[in-house]
Amino acid sequence: MTEIPMFLYLSETLRKQRSALEWTLRKNAGRVFTNDLVFELMLDLMGIRHRFCTPALRIASPEYALKPEEARTLWGALPLERAGAE
Repeated sequence: MTEIPMFLYLSETLRKQRSALEWTLRKNAGRVFTNDLVFELMLDLMGIRHRFCTPALRIASPEYALKPEEARTLWGALPLERAGAE
């Protein structure tokens, strides 16, 4: 539950139209990302402007800054580092 691979495929059209999005996602690849943040990612991928989440928690944002020690699972109840040790 604490480590699930994620694969994103961007169409050639989307990559051409929104090259900054592709660059940002590539830059943030390999960083900690939790399934709690998927909703915001989907909105960003669809180009829907929103304010549901701070840019520091949106992996499609150049300001993404979720630190491993701050990432949580089980609806925010368990730190990822502890979860991975069990």
